Amino acid sequence: MERKDFVKSEEIYNLFKASQFVQNLRAAGNHTFRHGGESMFYAARDIDKKFYFSEVTKGESSVTLSGIIDSAEKLIKGITRPNYLFFDFHFHPNNYGPVLPSPTDLTIFTYPEFKNTRGIGQIFKNKNIDMLIIQRKKELHASILGDCVDSYAREAENFASTQECADFFNRSGLFNAEVVSYERVKKYPFYSPLFSATNFKKFSYTLNLEEALDNKFFR
Repeated sequence: MERKDFVKSEEIYNLFKASQFVQNLRAAGNHTFRHGGESMFYAARDIDKKFYFSEVTKGESSVTLSGIIDSAEKLIKGITRPNYLFFDFHFHPNNYGPVLPSPTDLTIFTYPEFKNTRGIGQIFKNKNIDMLIIQRKKELHASILGDCVDSYAREAENFASTQECADFFNRSGLFNAEVVSYERVKKYPFYSPLFSATNFKKFSYTLNLEEALDNKFFR
């Protein structure tokens, strides 16, 4: 019988509030803020629904694909329980304007190792953070995604806000998208989430657990 992993929206909401998540967000944001390069980290989920976080990968300009693979492999192989890559996040070096995914940020959804949900963020001059969360709703073939990317490229230069970008992906029918923010504060862990569980209701999903665990890319 096919095993399923039903991921509740509350679990994703709690992931984004988790102390380790916020600590990674802070470390990645500090690197991008100070050096202008991209930075990223991952979360994995095991068969007992426990989450694990990678170390932050830091790039001088952009994080390379080899750096992405090395970081993800290290996380996955370091967990003793069967697990799969659940979420990845990276900062763009811009400190102004809307969060706009690059074409590569989108085409990576066709890769089998990146199954579901990505976060793309910017840290601003006041050190507040905006994050665009994108989740694919179904398997995406390159031709279908290519049409979406072409349309996005035509419209993105006119987006005045990250919310307009999220609205585009929600209208596409291929993705769920949401904007969440973190405010810089003086008290540890120095970032306060400015969102509620309502922001994550659309992100519940079910996946084939056997298929997720059998991702040989990280084995």
